[in-house]
Amino acid sequence: MFARPGIIVYGTAPQVIALPALTFLLTLVIAPTASIALGMMVVAACPGGNASNVLTQAAHGDAALSVSLTAPSSALAVLTTPFASSSSRDSIRGRPASCGPSASTAGRSAPRPR
Repeated sequence: MFARPGIIVYGTAPQVIALPALTFLLTLVIAPTASIALGMMVVAACPGGNASNVLTQAAHGDAALSVSLTAPSSALAVLTTPFASSSSRDSIRGRPASCGPSASTAGRSAPRPR
């Protein structure tokens, strides 16, 4: 990791910055409901996880590099996931919610005990 810091930055930056940004643009283009758009942003902001390391090993790739990329993106997820979630929530506030009962209407439609 310390021998090739440029590769680590080059590999981590797209995952931390570009993926949420491209996902945000995609939500603007396809205009899903607010809950779907927020879900897309949360998934885009989450780190890649350990599955990428297993798949890299299975494909006979550079597993050490894969682990070196997973570690900083997972550490940065503490900051990037809440930031991406809150900033996207603020920008999609005007969209309609997904279908189904909301918290405000669920109490009115539930049967009342006699």
